[in-house]
Amino acid sequence: MTLPKFGRLLLIISIIFILANYLPEFYWLKFDTPVSKPLVNYSPVLSTFLSGNYDGREFVWEDNAGNKYTRDEYEQFSPGANFRQLLYDKNLPDTVNGFAMDFDSLRLHRIMYKITPRIINSWQIPLYPLFESASGRIKLSMPDDFFRIDEKGIIFLNSGENNVAVEKSKLFTDVMKKGNFSFPAKIIAGNPSPMKPFDEGYFILDSQDKLFHLKMVKGKPFFKYMNNPPEIKIKFILLQENNLLRFYGAVISSDNKIYSILYDNYKMLPMPIDKFNFEKDRFVYMGDYLNKNLLVENDKVVTDYATDNNFKFIGKFSNEYYDGSKDAAISTANVLFPYTLSFVDANSGMIDSFFSFSDWRALWGILVSLAIALFILKKRKAIYGLNYLDIVIVAVSGIYGLIAIALIKNID
Repeated sequence: MTLPKFGRLLLIISIIFILANYLPEFYWLKFDTPVSKPLVNYSPVLSTFLSGNYDGREFVWEDNAGNKYTRDEYEQFSPGANFRQLLYDKNLPDTVNGFAMDFDSLRLHRIMYKITPRIINSWQIPLYPLFESASGRIKLSMPDDFFRIDEKGIIFLNSGENNVAVEKSKLFTDVMKKGNFSFPAKIIAGNPSPMKPFDEGYFILDSQDKLFHLKMVKGKPFFKYMNNPPEIKIKFILLQENNLLRFYGAVISSDNKIYSILYDNYKMLPMPIDKFNFEKDRFVYMGDYLNKNLLVENDKVVTDYATDNNFKFIGKFSNEYYDGSKDAAISTANVLFPYTLSFVDANSGMIDSFFSFSDWRALWGILVSLAIALFILKKRKAIYGLNYLDIVIVAVSGIYGLIAIALIKNID
C-alpha cells in the first residue's frame, strides 16, 4: 500500500469514528421523544396508591379506581410526605391512623435516598477521609489525612505533607488484623462528606466477603465484624447516617435483592421487592412517619412497594408509563447505526471509549449501505478502478463507512 493510499485509509477510519459518535447524537436530538415519568405514592389515609401524571401544565393525581385529585388533596392524603406544606397551610391533622402528627417525629422519619446503576458502577478515587466520630463538636471536621487499603493493611496519608502517617497506619492495621480482616478490601462504603448529622465511618467488605464496621472514636479505631450472612453476596453498600438510628443504609446483592442494614446487631432485613435489576433499574427509598415507599424505576415502568415502618409488606402498584412513542425511532436507529461510540459511560460516568452495538436489524442497514457503495464505486471504476477495501470498510461500518468513502475518493 502506497503512502497516499495509507493516508486515505487513516482519514476514512477517523471519519468513521467521528460519525459513530456524532451521527447517532444528532439523530436523537431530532427524534427523541421525552416521556414524562409519573410519580407514585401510597396514601395511608385512603389505603390505596396514588399516581401523579404530568399533563403539560401540572401533575394530576388519581387513585387505582380512576378518581382524580388536586395537588392540595393529594398532599392531605399523604401527610407523612407533605407535612411541611400542610403545616404551612395549617392543614396538618392531629392524628393519622393512630399516629400523632407532631413535627419532630415527622421530620425524624422523613428519609430519602436513591441507588442508580451509575452510582453502583461509578469509579471512586481510593482515598477516604476517616472522621472523628466523637469529637464533642456539633459539626464534623474534615481530617488532615486520608486512608486507602491494600494487600498489606490500611495506610493513612497526610494530605498536607504528602507522607504516610506511620503510627496511625500501624495502629489501625493491627486492630484490623486482630479482628480477622483479610486484606485487601473489595468494597469500602461510607459517606465521605462532613455535611451529615454524625459519623458512622465505613462498612468494609474484605477479600473473603466478610463485612466489617470501621470508624474512629476519640482517635482510636472502632472495628467490628458485622456477621453478615454468607449466602448474601454483596454487590453494593450504601451507608447514610440519619438521626432515626434504626438502619444504617442498604445492601444490594449480586442476585438483585435489596436489604436494609439495621442498628440491631447489623441485621440485614430483606425488602419485599420481587423484581429488580441493579444494572438497569433505579431504586428510590422514601420513608416517612406513617409508611415507606420503595420505588423501582426504569424507562418504562415505576413500581411502588409500600410497607409499614417495619418493612411489613402492604401492597404494590405498577404504573407502566411508556407509551411506545420511541419504538419507531429505536427501530430505525438499530437499522441505521451498527454501533455507537460514546466517550462517557451512561452507567458509570467514566470517560473512555465505549461502543454499544445494535442488534440483528443493523444487517439491513449494512446491506443497503453496501448496495449504495457498490453503485458509487462502479461509477468511479472507469477512473480509479474498483476498490475492494472500500467494500470491506462499508461491510463492517455500515452508514459511517458509506459516508466516509463517498467523501474521500480513491487514489489511483
